[in-house]
Amino acid sequence: MSNTANWSYTNVATVYPHMGYDGENNVDTYGQPYLVKCTWKDEAPNALGAYIDSLGVERVRKTTFYTEDSRIKQGDFIAKGDKTSLSLEASNAEKVEFVLEYDMSAFGEIPDYEVVT
Repeated sequence: MSNTANWSYTNVATVYPHMGYDGENNVDTYGQPYLVKCTWKDEAPNALGAYIDSLGVERVRKTTFYTEDSRIKQGDFIAKGDKTSLSLEASNAEKVEFVLEYDMSAFGEIPDYEVVT
C-alpha cells in the first residue's frame, strides 16, 4: 500500500466477487468473499448523488468506497466491515454500480479507486 493509503484507508470492507451467471438455475454466482482496506462515505439520497447509467436509467449513489484494491468490479457486492463469515444475503452488502480509477502517479503511488453502490 502507498503511504497515502496507509494513512487514509483505516477500515475494511468485504467484497463478494461476481463470478458469472448460472443459466440452468437462473442465478448470479459469487466467489469467496475477501477483505479490502478502504474508507467510505454514505451518500445523501438527493439529486446531487444521481447519475445516469449506460442504459439511460437514473440512479442514486448509496455508498462510495475508496481503496487501492483494483480487484473490485461492476456487479460485485461490497459490505462495510469484515463480513467474510456471513453469506452475501446476511451481510447487507450493496451492489457495485461502477468503479472509477484515479491516477496517483503525480504522488509516486499506484491508482486509487472509487467504488460506487
